Parts: sequence; C-alpha cells; structure tokens
Amino acid sequence: MTRVFPREPLPVVPPPPAPSVIPVEVPPTATLDIPPLTLGASTSAQPTTAPRSSIVLDLEEYSD
Repeated sequence: MTRVFPREPLPVVPPPPAPSVIPVEVPPTATLDIPPLTLGASTSAQPTTAPRSSIVLDLEEYSD
C-alpha cells in the first residue's frame, strides 16, 4: 500500500497547473499574466530534470 502513495502525488501535481491557467485566460487583462504563469510552471518542471542531468555529469567526471 505504501507504493500506491508515491504514485498518487505524481499525477496530482500536473492537474493543479492546468486549472489555474484556465481561469486566467478568461479575463483579457490576465492574458498578459498567462505567459509568465505558464513559463514559471514549465521552468519549474524543467529545473527538476536539469539538476538530475547535471548531477549525472558530475558523477561521470569523478569516475574519470
């Protein structure tokens, strides 16, 4: 059962960002705020993968 918990949090994370962007698109004035929000969400996801790749490279350098 403990294995089910870690899998649930992952799917729960993606849903929040999408709903928050939908209401923002409704108002015309918020259209300007939409790009920053979407960029922040996408950048937050990329950094998580970037650090991991950089860490792997560092490990490879040490192995050399």
